Amino acid sequence: MIPKIVFLATNWAYSDTLNSLIGTSYQKALYNGNITGTVWRSKGDGQLRKYDYSYDAAGRLLSAAFTQFTDGAFNLSAGIDYSVMMGNGQSPSSAYDANGNILYMVQYGLKLGSASLTGLAMPIPAPPINLPG
Repeated sequence: MIPKIVFLATNWAYSDTLNSLIGTSYQKALYNGNITGTVWRSKGDGQLRKYDYSYDAAGRLLSAAFTQFTDGAFNLSAGIDYSVMMGNGQSPSSAYDANGNILYMVQYGLKLGSASLTGLAMPIPAPPINLPG
């Protein structure tokens, strides 16, 4: 049984893989200051939601995998997905240029006034290079 969490309750995990508050696991422990994951419940609908984060070797975000507590487990069966991918979500070179600037990002969510999911792909244009002379 999941304990009742007061609305806007949040649990941030860094070096933890087990969330003792609700008895679920995060993908992996991180010891470099990056956030492993977070679980929260909002006042609006009272649903438990979770993000598991993944990073590249330089500590830059590659993905934020969203799940919601439905049917006794965290999953996507509720039809809601707010996941984020930088590039393809796995390769740093598809997400960031050599200077660490974001090249491409996708964020999923609900389209206002609709019950359907939509992915908002955001190719980030390269900044103009202004050379003197």
